[in-house]
Amino acid sequence: MIESFWHGKVRRRIYEMSKPNAFTSHDQIGNLNLFKGQTRIKNCLSEADIVVLDPNSKKVVKIIEIETALNPKKIMGIVMATHVCDSCRIKGVDYHLRDIELEIIFREAPSGSKKDLKLAVIKPILDQFIKESKGCISKLKIRPHARD
Repeated sequence: MIESFWHGKVRRRIYEMSKPNAFTSHDQIGNLNLFKGQTRIKNCLSEADIVVLDPNSKKVVKIIEIETALNPKKIMGIVMATHVCDSCRIKGVDYHLRDIELEIIFREAPSGSKKDLKLAVIKPILDQFIKESKGCISKLKIRPHARD
């Protein structure tokens, strides 16, 4: 999938701030596939933009997704697909997903737009879904990033 200029710029900036414990899919190591069950392509439910490992335990502590807009259907799909996954493959090594933070960063809407109001609607629904269902996400953060 071809990423937009804004998506690429933000992904590189966040990746640089998260080094050396972060991996990015687009230009470093190939896809960061998230799996449910065995790590076979048929069980791949999602791909991450950035995966951050704990420097001491080498466990996945955060997955970062970057979106060009706050699209409720897409955001909800990312959360649900990620939440049901239980492993991630990085450079041929499988990592178990448990108690991770999912951070979704979206492009800030233009001044005067009502798109940010959608976040107030979907965030409580997603928080409840995470709390009441068994999955790998323990914390969900959804935030805008400047348009620059």
